[in-house]
Amino acid sequence: MDGWPAIAPSIKVKLTLAGVKKLTALQTKQARPITPIMLKRMASKVDPSSSEQLAAWAAIVVGFHLLLRKSNLVPNTTNSYSQWRDLSRGSFRQSANMLLVKYSWSKTNQYGKQTIVPLAPNNTMACPVFVMETLAKAAPAPAHKHAFSYMDKQGGLRPLTYNQLQFWLKRWVRQIGLNERFYSTHSLRRGGATEAFRSNLPPTAIKMLGDWASECFQEYIKVSLNDRIKTARYLAELF
Repeated sequence: MDGWPAIAPSIKVKLTLAGVKKLTALQTKQARPITPIMLKRMASKVDPSSSEQLAAWAAIVVGFHLLLRKSNLVPNTTNSYSQWRDLSRGSFRQSANMLLVKYSWSKTNQYGKQTIVPLAPNNTMACPVFVMETLAKAAPAPAHKHAFSYMDKQGGLRPLTYNQLQFWLKRWVRQIGLNERFYSTHSLRRGGATEAFRSNLPPTAIKMLGDWASECFQEYIKVSLNDRIKTARYLAELF
């Protein structure tokens, strides 16, 4: 335009890139939620003779049912395991036919406040109670060892790491015919929250179970078209 100063091509490129960066920053990439049907199908791909696979499967099932963060499930490396921060074998205690899980640290609880959450059996291969019992027999470990420890090739106990958990999760997702690129350990927390919501669990209960300090847990819930249709029909019936 006449009277306007010319903008150098390099400045135009920088401005364009800055705009693109700002737009993409608003588009959060969320891992897709794991579903109970997926877990049932994935269970058939687990080799029960491998304690490493059992440990990974136990972490997946427990993580889904307790809506756990990765930081509570597994350490980043073998040497970074902390009994105070991560779940240990001593964190699980049998109570009748249920398991009580105790943990004293999370992203929102860094002062040692104890939280006890029950795990109930569901009579499938995705049952957290059954899987933890199976892992305990395949890889016996003292109370201070990592909850998802397994026997290595030398017969020693090793804690399952984040990379191993990601590897097995993506492998089993791929084996049931889905694209593993869309799933990660975050899928467990999001999947558990979504199913709790679909089961009409009160928001306060979901927030408490997932240890959220704010209302951001609502961003984890994937509301399907069927759920939206049910809501629309419910509202229509009010009249």
